[in-house]
Amino acid sequence: MPPAAPPEDEERLSEPAEDEAEEKPAAAAVLPDRPVMVRAGGSLTYDSNLFRAPDASSERYATAYVGLSIDKAYAQQRLRLDVTETAYRYDNFSHLDFEALNYLGAWNWQLGPRLGGTVSATRAQSLVDYSEFRNPGQRNIRTTENFAAGADAWVFGGWHLTGGLSQVRNRYSVPFPQEGSYRASGGEGGVKWVARSANWVAFNLRQLDGEYLDRPLDPVTLLDDGFLRRETEALAAWRFTGKSSLEARAAWIDYRSDHFSERDFSGLAGRLRYSWQGTARLALNASLARELEAWADAGASYRVDDRLTLGASWQAAARTVLRVELRRGESDFRGALPAFAGTARRDREAGVLFGAEWQALRNLTLSVAAQRYRQSSNDPAANFDGRQLTAGAAFLF
Repeated sequence: MPPAAPPEDEERLSEPAEDEAEEKPAAAAVLPDRPVMVRAGGSLTYDSNLFRAPDASSERYATAYVGLSIDKAYAQQRLRLDVTETAYRYDNFSHLDFEALNYLGAWNWQLGPRLGGTVSATRAQSLVDYSEFRNPGQRNIRTTENFAAGADAWVFGGWHLTGGLSQVRNRYSVPFPQEGSYRASGGEGGVKWVARSANWVAFNLRQLDGEYLDRPLDPVTLLDDGFLRRETEALAAWRFTGKSSLEARAAWIDYRSDHFSERDFSGLAGRLRYSWQGTARLALNASLARELEAWADAGASYRVDDRLTLGASWQAAARTVLRVELRRGESDFRGALPAFAGTARRDREAGVLFGAEWQALRNLTLSVAAQRYRQSSNDPAANFDGRQLTAGAAFLF
């Protein structure tokens, strides 16, 4: 898979879409905050198994991007805009060449000391995960757009009431029935308690009502044209000391197919992330996550993804940062249809990444990364392994 566009300051909404972990081009150089900044850069990558298949196809590809960031405060209001255009070019599989336009626009508003909120719009484009799409002869671009409006009202003490409305659009340029293009709208409401130390806990109820755009109702394969997804969610962020902090999420997911109860599922999702800043130069982090997402074929109606990630960063010199990340995961495909007589699919994955960033000049950062990845599965078509090497440069003006 190609790298994603340069990092964006996105505020993502919860949505029924797969969380895709992709490699990124060189991170933008770090400069003091300015109201307007221009970014430019690119990367060269070698991937020994571009399509994540048992029969590996190696490839070299390049990315180039340019972006504009605006972050301006007016009294109690804050306006943000971040737009990035990225071009992807492949040496051998030129049919995959494409340009991605990603953006984030947000207005953080405040009316007096007790009422505030955010209105935002985001867009992200990337190639699909070819380990699942499995048609390397076609270029399939995924475009995800989020529109959201939220509010936070301080009631008394540390208690807040929160709520919001959202609209999500997820489109594939080529039909991908297992996930499907869809649009969904919904809302959420909850309560939040904030301590004097700024630690907080929250409880939310969220609902999305969705319609599939390229997957007509099919009573034979039990493919539905709509869904309703509800989440009952508890969240917390806690800083124990000046060096360590914990973020936690637990959510009960309830997914209902509009017409076929065989596709319904429910279960517990969650996330734990612990961060430790041991010294000014050394930082460690660990995260454990479980997600439940809809998946439509005869052998599964949904998938459960468990992920464990361990990471460390070390500032080896004033302008040099070294990073390492280890990850392991499992994906269980559950909810097989009654007529399915096979074995439920299960994937196991593992990977390691080493990276280095060097701030060569005040506005220029150079980076290199090397990673090894592997997936084993009881589905022969889902076994693969490979390695990826990337070198990049980023400018910030």
